[in-house]
Amino acid sequence: MAFVDLAGRSIEIESDGDDIKAYHNGKCIGCIEFDHPNDFPTLWGMNVESAYQKSGIGTQMMRVAAELHGKLFAKPSFCAVGGKHASSDSYYTEEGAALIRRCIREGILEDTEPTDDFNDEW
Repeated sequence: MAFVDLAGRSIEIESDGDDIKAYHNGKCIGCIEFDHPNDFPTLWGMNVESAYQKSGIGTQMMRVAAELHGKLFAKPSFCAVGGKHASSDSYYTEEGAALIRRCIREGILEDTEPTDDFNDEW
């Protein structure tokens, strides 16, 4: 799939049915990778080269990821504090966290963060 980013560059977005990659003039400039513990797609890593950031490429790749894996694929929590749920700053760069939050605001992804709602009914 081709699209023009906010800087006017023609970007190709490709998927191998699992991971998503972005190319400019044949060079890979971004990727979103998934792992599949227990056969459930889980965001493992994402990157867009710094010269291409903030131009819509990450958002477009997330749209493709949501089409492939659904809006509720697992991703590291912003609220986690330890164990396998270590602090999200060990997973997300500032730009990566902003991308996930923007995709949630735009409805590309569903918010899967735990809430503070408690059910006190026994």
